[in-house]
Amino acid sequence: MKPEIILKATAKHFGIAQKKLKQKSRGPWPISWPRLLGMAIAYESNKCAQVGKAFNRTHGNVIHASKRVADLCDVHEDLAGDREKLKEALCG
Repeated sequence: MKPEIILKATAKHFGIAQKKLKQKSRGPWPISWPRLLGMAIAYESNKCAQVGKAFNRTHGNVIHASKRVADLCDVHEDLAGDREKLKEALCG
């Protein structure tokens, strides 16, 4: 699935404007967590550069997001739940 579609679905799922997910500043947790999650999910099926371009980030940010989401979801069940809900929303 294209990163742009995942960006749009992430914004809708968390009730955030797409432009906030694409802003250069990190932003508070209610913005940064959905961005990290969206990038990590997009990275599962896309190249780093494509994901970075969609989310206005570098390939290094995308790799970091993927690792960070995996680590956080291993420790926090509620965050793992967020990941699964977003994946379900993407699959329809």
